[in-house]
Amino acid sequence: MPCAPPPCTAFLSASAASRLPSDLTSTSNPSRGAVSQTSLFLPPVTTSRTFFYLVYNLFYLLSLCSLHSPTHAHARTRPAATPIAGEMLVRRRRVTWCWGNEVKTGTSTRNSSSGVAITPGGEVAEECSESELVFSCPEDGQELAIREAWLYGSTARIMVDQGQGDKCYVPEYMVSYKQGTILQYINKQCGGQKECRFNVTAHVPNAIEKKELWEDGVLRVTYDCLRKTDIVRVCDSEVSAQSGWLQTVGYPQYYLGGNGPCTITIKVDEGQQIQLTLTDLSIRDIVQPNEDECRDSISVTEGRKELLKMCGEIKQPITVTSEGPVLSLNFNAVTDVFPKRGYAAYYEALGCESPPIPEDGYRSFRNATHAEYWCCVHHVFPDTLERRRILKCNRGSSWNDTVPDCIELQELLEVGNITEKEFTGLINGSTNGAHAEMYQEAHIVYDLVVPTVIMSILVIGNVAVVVLIIYCRRDVMDESSRSEELESIKANPEPTDTLDSTPCSV
Repeated sequence: MPCAPPPCTAFLSASAASRLPSDLTSTSNPSRGAVSQTSLFLPPVTTSRTFFYLVYNLFYLLSLCSLHSPTHAHARTRPAATPIAGEMLVRRRRVTWCWGNEVKTGTSTRNSSSGVAITPGGEVAEECSESELVFSCPEDGQELAIREAWLYGSTARIMVDQGQGDKCYVPEYMVSYKQGTILQYINKQCGGQKECRFNVTAHVPNAIEKKELWEDGVLRVTYDCLRKTDIVRVCDSEVSAQSGWLQTVGYPQYYLGGNGPCTITIKVDEGQQIQLTLTDLSIRDIVQPNEDECRDSISVTEGRKELLKMCGEIKQPITVTSEGPVLSLNFNAVTDVFPKRGYAAYYEALGCESPPIPEDGYRSFRNATHAEYWCCVHHVFPDTLERRRILKCNRGSSWNDTVPDCIELQELLEVGNITEKEFTGLINGSTNGAHAEMYQEAHIVYDLVVPTVIMSILVIGNVAVVVLIIYCRRDVMDESSRSEELESIKANPEPTDTLDSTPCSV
């Protein structure tokens, strides 16, 4: 199992991420321009540099994953080690302590996921439009799942004599030049069956009257052969495979309802997107003039955002793409059983799949274009003898490098792959180097950010005090002015206001 990164790792990975290319801070679709910045864990800052260093060193010492339990000393052979200098490395079974959490070393594997990953692309069947198109699944227990079904015109038609009559096909450079869709009719005839036999005149309404539209063309169908266990049908399921098929229970004979929404949630790796393609839909439509909404409906949501909602039938595939790694497919039907096919949908993850977490290591960062991995303290990647590795996703499909399991430096010394001098240098590089890196980032925070914040607070406080003093002095001056005016009136009263004046005698 991977070593759990200590809390100080967040600060370390953030400082490292700050020197990565600018697109490493994007966790959404780069084409959409949505960017979320990496959150930073900053050490506590005080006015005393000495106190800051003491607290900082305390955090660093507690984060060291170098204590080993004496009760787990059984020898074992490293199953996935990369030998150095042509020697097979023998690795002891150890227990690593990271912040008091016991983590046993072992070969790391991805979590098992519901659903089965399907090979991209699918199988292809082609035939002249005047002939019968026949294709089937090779194994018992498999059924057809139709991805696409198109009609191509005469300009995209190439005929080849294979000894049993002419066969038609569409060259690769003409695949995008489609003339029309036959998906609705192919799904009705072949969806969920082991074998498909399709003829335009027999299975397409009014085909004979409109013969000029499809004559001298090519029928081209892309499909998968699946077992029942390969398809996700259960409500409230959560799937995490990189690709797979989803269908309603009873497809293609009927679909069930009456128990509220049936939701299937798709979750892929962080930094990936999900492309969901609705390949077949045949549910009850709005039939009454006074109806405003579909009685039965299917919707695709990402969080609270609704990407698609519809009912009835579709004639060609409908595709929606998420912005993040989670997407939900919701089916709502009010009738217990209804005699229509229901839905069939295919999804696949876009972007690079996250490599497994290395043994004695952890992933500190991942977005759509890059991923960063670290080995625990005193461990390195065997091919580079470094603790840190950054991967780049090439064209959204594969990583430019692999992530082997980490190896303890002591083991490299014991088997003679490194010298004592190299061992000392790697130990200093794997601990003091990271320590110095964090100190450098801490100095920037302490010497630049903190003084700026303190000065801003002092300036704002001083301005507030000055404004308050001016306001108080103005009130005092107004009160003093009114008092002087009152004293002046009392000292020089008007004659008519004199109380002891003598009245005029007549």
